[in-house]
Amino acid sequence: MVDVAFSVGVWVLVVASCIRVRVYEGTWAEKPSMYVQAFETILDTVLENELHLFSEQEMRIFAIYRSLRYEARYLFVRLFTRKAGWFRINKLLYGNDVLDMDAACALLWSSEVGLAQSGELIVELEEALSLLSLDELKVFAKDAKVLGKNKDEICSALMKASKEQSGLNTQGKLTLSFDGRGNWSRQDLVLVRKILKQTGACIRLHPDPVKLFHRLHIVFYRSTNYDERSITTLILARISKRKFPEYIVERTSNVFASRQALLQYEDAIKLKAEVDNILEFNGTPGEEGLRRVLAIFESIWDKWKDLVSRETEIEANLDALSAEEQRAAYYLRRFTAGWVLTRLVWKGAYALSRFHEYQREHAVISALLGQRLYRRGKRGEWCDRKALIEQRYMASPEQPAEVKKWKKIAAGTCEAALQDPDVHIIYHSMLQKRLMRLEKDMRIPKREQHDFSHVSLRKAVKRVIEGERVSEREIGRKSVWRALDGGECSVEQLALSRYESRGWRGYHSENGLLTSIFALLFWDILFLPLPGVFETAYQTAPLDLASDAFYPARASEINRRLAEVGNGGAVEIMRGVDECHRAEETWCVGLRWSYPLEDLIEVATCLGGPALASICKMFAEEYSHRTGGLPDLCIWKMDEGRCMFVEVKGPGDRLSQDKQVNWIDVLLGAGVEVELCSVVEGKGIKEQSQA
Repeated sequence: MVDVAFSVGVWVLVVASCIRVRVYEGTWAEKPSMYVQAFETILDTVLENELHLFSEQEMRIFAIYRSLRYEARYLFVRLFTRKAGWFRINKLLYGNDVLDMDAACALLWSSEVGLAQSGELIVELEEALSLLSLDELKVFAKDAKVLGKNKDEICSALMKASKEQSGLNTQGKLTLSFDGRGNWSRQDLVLVRKILKQTGACIRLHPDPVKLFHRLHIVFYRSTNYDERSITTLILARISKRKFPEYIVERTSNVFASRQALLQYEDAIKLKAEVDNILEFNGTPGEEGLRRVLAIFESIWDKWKDLVSRETEIEANLDALSAEEQRAAYYLRRFTAGWVLTRLVWKGAYALSRFHEYQREHAVISALLGQRLYRRGKRGEWCDRKALIEQRYMASPEQPAEVKKWKKIAAGTCEAALQDPDVHIIYHSMLQKRLMRLEKDMRIPKREQHDFSHVSLRKAVKRVIEGERVSEREIGRKSVWRALDGGECSVEQLALSRYESRGWRGYHSENGLLTSIFALLFWDILFLPLPGVFETAYQTAPLDLASDAFYPARASEINRRLAEVGNGGAVEIMRGVDECHRAEETWCVGLRWSYPLEDLIEVATCLGGPALASICKMFAEEYSHRTGGLPDLCIWKMDEGRCMFVEVKGPGDRLSQDKQVNWIDVLLGAGVEVELCSVVEGKGIKEQSQA
């Protein structure tokens, strides 16, 4: 617990520093930079509401920062908003706010302040090389007689050369290098000294204060991603480049139960960032990446099971809470380590599948389904994967009795999932299909099989279009096609032009048109004043929109609006919201003001009330997961009252099973036309379609 007397003293210092008029070097700083204003808004807000989350030592760091003169604070903030690393002081062009750059740097890295470090600490060649421009690197490469076309190649060559015993001199000759005592000098250090002589003095922020201020941002923004800085958001708002919606801000202090809970959450989202980088942001992961994901899973698996066990006991005591209080408690779990670790456990199950460890994957997924504390909205996905494993991998093909037993278990998994209120409707189609295949495989009599004919889906029309593909050798880019006018275009633009030639209007919008319509239809519900969902004045959506807690907390309002939309009331609602907000282009999640209102209204009209209501329900159930996977094109014919979605695939592309196939099923189930358009290479403009 932070010492009360100390905390009060620090807070007095912080408040005083906010209101005093700052003077430095005889110059008045009557209007500090918006970078500093935004940064200190974050600091002030968090310390006013959640002081208990920070230690005495951390409070000292905040106090040190606030005690600095303006120039040093400005420099710290600007470096904090840039990518971490070393900076050449003579390249820092902040003259309007920092009159004496050398003095500001010296103050930041002084022993009394300790918010930065001097370039004298640079000893690693890789760090030193990162300071050089390409032209400077070429000079060093020429002197060292090494080759390379770009920065990466030159740096690799210089690092390799520096590991050799011979030294590098300025004439490019290879010599042995010794110090004054006759000892051989490390050539990487010799090169580092030469580089630093070229760059001049350098500075970087000290990692510990940087880590602390990252934590401050997590608390302020209720961030679910590590290293997510949104100072720019505040800056744009203050210079009126961004107009945010009007809503009631209600800052709460119980989002993070304790300092320890915050630290555990921070550690968890760091692991999440690493796993996401491996699995989602760098293409198909290789074996090394998958083994790292598996190692992370192993490190948290027992911890997650213990956490679930403890929290389940606590959950039993929540029965006395009202329904609203229980919904709030579920939402707040999003900011706990348990929520994040649950996601990592699921990613670990994926890694197990890639190494064909299906028995253990099944056990992990069973454990995920055995709890309802975290990520209930994923239960449909978990159930479907569990049923697939039971259907295919739990029994040896040489043991027919075991195969039949596990197929029966898989059918039971599907049945239970279809009756589970936490399994969202988007998963129903895949579960129904799997259940019907299982019953057919088990040769269950027709009269005893499940009948889903009342929700049977029409098939998407398949269309094949021939087009001319521009040679990659000619232009150095992949997947470029020849448009009808002779220009270059993407495969989606090529397909869209063909549909437009047949009388359709449309956009290559993916989710853009539908999320814009959803935002207009649900604007007032998105910005309802509920506890804990509007923590800052700079939000484009409630904090719980990205979770499966959004719908239950507003169920009555959402259901009324869905009924209103289903009964044909969408156009009036859209016009009213558009009239209030288009002029200032108020920022709202998913809303793109670049779409003309009349186009949005035509799409909504052609879809029809019931179909539009079904689509909106998908978004309301779990927005962040539902906005991916929508077909590429949205096209319509107003005179015929038809709206159609088109998924475009070039040569070698396939549908994504987890999102694209699901959305196609949902759209077809809602009575919306869908086409699968394959673009193949050919000199003509032939088309063929097949239902």
